[in-house]
Amino acid sequence: MQRIYILVFLFGMLMLCCKQWRNDRHNIKGTEETKNKLGSVSNFPFSPVVSDIGTEKTDGLKPTGVKDFQGNGDDGHVEDEETETFDSLRTKAYIALRTNLSKLVDLYHYRPSEFSDFLFENIKIKFGVDEKQDFRDSVYAMVKGDVAVLKNLEKIVMHSFGKNEVVSQDYLFESNAYFLLFHFSKMANYLLGIVMHKNGYILNDDNLLKLQDSKDIEGLNELASILEHICLKWENMVSLVKGIINDASRFTTKDEIMERLKPITDLEVIKYNQNCDCNLPDDDMHICKLKNNLRVLCRQLKEKMNKLIRYKDY
Repeated sequence: MQRIYILVFLFGMLMLCCKQWRNDRHNIKGTEETKNKLGSVSNFPFSPVVSDIGTEKTDGLKPTGVKDFQGNGDDGHVEDEETETFDSLRTKAYIALRTNLSKLVDLYHYRPSEFSDFLFENIKIKFGVDEKQDFRDSVYAMVKGDVAVLKNLEKIVMHSFGKNEVVSQDYLFESNAYFLLFHFSKMANYLLGIVMHKNGYILNDDNLLKLQDSKDIEGLNELASILEHICLKWENMVSLVKGIINDASRFTTKDEIMERLKPITDLEVIKYNQNCDCNLPDDDMHICKLKNNLRVLCRQLKEKMNKLIRYKDY
């Protein structure tokens, strides 16, 4: 029995010695393989040192082509950033232009909730003249569809003009109703419509598409600024026209009415530099000077737009 214990003990010692010998051989082999791998640059996943030989320094800090933390090469990265900023500014300038143009269109077509087309419908009934919708819209634009003002305008047109008040000749006579309404239409078209009509002379659909490609950010911003000034001066113009109509409607004779309407009827709408007989310090308080200013703004807008379209690639 004692011999059996001795044999078991010796067998166990022999097994432990064999296991230790195998581990030692494995560790030695692993160390040699590791040394071989470290000694070969080609087996390493990246080079721990970037050589300066044959590289061109761009900013004194890193060579051409080295990627930054965002993974973009230094070549072109700054340029891309500048391009993105330029495109963003150009987009904002064009959006500002379109926004101010939309404000102008809204001013032209604004009508209060209580508005109705009673003026021209009554003219049609009384004088037998059916004016086109574009003409009607231009007249309504001059007073922003103000119903109270339109009623006073109707009073002037229907009850204070003409001989018989029932025939189209009375309505169309040179110094009668149509003369006044035509003047309103002309003002609306040459002071505002010329700018914003889709098929007009200035910011029509074709020109807006061309401006969208313009690279002149300053020029686009200038167009937006001019439109903003036109909006403000148009509001002043509407206010003055409404005041003149309301004042003229208080009188009953044709001569008195025509005298009160002279600030409007004496306007040479197309002219940029009409001689205005007025000493008021504020041009916007005088309809003639205000008209001149609006015409000048329209001309400036057209000239600037043509320049941007002509040199849109520069």
